[in-house]
Amino acid sequence: MKNKINKGIDCDVCACKHNVRGCNCDLKNVRITSGNTDSMHFCGSFENDAQKNN
Repeated sequence: MKNKINKGIDCDVCACKHNVRGCNCDLKNVRITSGNTDSMHFCGSFENDAQKNN
């Protein structure tokens, strides 16, 4: 579920499509992994935004 800006989440993963201005998240709820992931971060809600990488 999307929210305008979730200021309770500090996220610096700019490649995520939910990232807002390099420090916030636009999701109302975020799923956190237990750390057993191929990603370097532990956010289970991460979705790559290829347009941000161009």
